[in-house]
Amino acid sequence: QETLRDHPKMGRYVCVFIFLVLPSLCVGLSNDTCVLSPSTPDCTGYQLSLPEIQANIGILCSPGTGMPHMGGCTIKRICDNTPSLASDPFCNAFSIYKDLCLDMPMNGCQDFVSMCSNTSVIEQCKTRALPLPGSGKVLPGLITSICQMSMPECSQCIPQALVQSLVANPSAMQALSRDRVLRSDLASQATQMAMSMLQCDMLQVYSDLCMSMPDMTECSSWKVMCYDIPSWELCPGSSQAEPQMRMYFHTGILDYILFKDWVPRSNWAYALSFIAVFVAALLHEFLRMMRKRVEDNWQRNNYGDPVSLADESEAPLMNSSRVPPSVPGFKPNIDIPRALLHGLDVAWGLLVMLVAMTYNVGLFIAIILGAVVGVLVLGRFLYSSGYKPKTSCH
Repeated sequence: QETLRDHPKMGRYVCVFIFLVLPSLCVGLSNDTCVLSPSTPDCTGYQLSLPEIQANIGILCSPGTGMPHMGGCTIKRICDNTPSLASDPFCNAFSIYKDLCLDMPMNGCQDFVSMCSNTSVIEQCKTRALPLPGSGKVLPGLITSICQMSMPECSQCIPQALVQSLVANPSAMQALSRDRVLRSDLASQATQMAMSMLQCDMLQVYSDLCMSMPDMTECSSWKVMCYDIPSWELCPGSSQAEPQMRMYFHTGILDYILFKDWVPRSNWAYALSFIAVFVAALLHEFLRMMRKRVEDNWQRNNYGDPVSLADESEAPLMNSSRVPPSVPGFKPNIDIPRALLHGLDVAWGLLVMLVAMTYNVGLFIAIILGAVVGVLVLGRFLYSSGYKPKTSCH
């Protein structure tokens, strides 16, 4: 019989196989065994490698092979684009992989489904995942239900024309949001909506909607999610979050102040906003004082002794033995500036009122302090001629 001595080249190949190839095959077999039989006691410390996890996430979030609209893909995007979250446990690669596979166990989740079965002893499977609303039916249903109010964010997931059509037909909206069987005349709308949902970042849109109106019943899932990640951009604690619409007194710094771009996002920005609102309220009192002084000057120079505007409205009726004074004629140099000053006074007062309507406790205090300091400093000029304070906002 022929031996390896008769074929020296073959002997070298066998040695290479024994010392190099066979060990690597054994390692692969061990790993596959833990994935296929995760209840084996020796597999407790087994971990799916980072390249394997990243490859699976790539399959799941790729437009060609997966569903990039899933919530886990949104989490991956935020983690990739936010360096400060690099050490966050929910940015761990396996946590994101778990988010995706718990949401929709599709192609790319074979390893997770196998190794993290109910009988698994693998510790890696205990990695925490976020409580994300499901991308299959839950998120589309929540967004559709919220968009009955035709909020601006809805157009990112639902074409504006379709939103208007569905808002005009509430029964159709309810049927779509509850995944009910639709009549034939609504089938095309349902198909169009489903295709639009697959092309938008549903978790981001849902979070934006809930940050605008957090007290909606549809936002309960969002609140549960934000309990774990309050400072992320999806949640109200983030410095990049959109301010909420809260129609009650509240604290905090994140509020719109008159303009879309005037949103304090840091303590310094809020302090400067507090000072600006304080000065605005003080200047409103200054404007009232200047208006009264100018009016007195006009009265003195053109009509005789100055008469308080408040006293004019409360003056007693003329008795029949006296002739009522004639109404002075129109004087452009007086009446036009008077009207402009009145318009400025009303506009300034309404702006201050709108700031108060943010219901932000700090800004409300700034308005009160500004009015108090304004009267303290300027009150003696305003009230010296008998002016009576007005109780309206302007």
